[in-house]
Amino acid sequence: MKFAKSFIYYIIGWALSLGLFNLIAFVTPRYREINGVEVDKLGTGIFWAAYIVITISFIGQLAIAFIALSEKSKDKRFLNLPMISTSITTLIVTLVIGGICIAVYGYVASWIGIIACAITLVVGVISILGAKVSGEHAAAVEARVEAKTTYMRWLISEAEALKARADGEELSLLARNVYEEIRYSDPMSDPALESVEGRITEKFAEFSVAVDEKNAENAAVFSKELSALISERNAKCKILK
Repeated sequence: MKFAKSFIYYIIGWALSLGLFNLIAFVTPRYREINGVEVDKLGTGIFWAAYIVITISFIGQLAIAFIALSEKSKDKRFLNLPMISTSITTLIVTLVIGGICIAVYGYVASWIGIIACAITLVVGVISILGAKVSGEHAAAVEARVEAKTTYMRWLISEAEALKARADGEELSLLARNVYEEIRYSDPMSDPALESVEGRITEKFAEFSVAVDEKNAENAAVFSKELSALISERNAKCKILK
């Protein structure tokens, strides 16, 4: 609902801009005299080439904005912003080049204007596709990072919850120390760490039981063993980088 309302405002601005372009294109003087010959701009290829390219740019920009902004994920919408900005830049450049072509009709050969407009459109499309590919690559990298940090984010969450419910000064101190060690550990995981991470999970479960049962003696033993495993994992992380 929020997207639909925002996009309606976007369409209003887009439609006003397109309407202004058409007004300028068709209301400006249609005829000019060059060397005693009256030239009708609507009969020149350079005018229609510029008009068609600019119109295509307007339609393309709206389509790109809709596709990019309709993504449900905020992260994906953010990654699509370069594509939107590139499409807007392409539209502006097309308006400038096309506007010049429209303004000089009759003075410049039509083929020059047609080629200039075509080059502008092709370069714009390539730039937009490049922005799209870059966004998809960034999304893929982010997804891989997300997957590789899932384990540590889960462990940090569990350690923080345990710290909050630890009862007594000694148990609270042990839980807080374990939490800090986990929190400042390397967040990236790797298949090569599966063994040590499995042992960390098991030891953390034993430590959690000891804290919940208010068994300070066992908790102290498990916290030391857990600390050693975390140090082992961090050392392996450095080797894997």
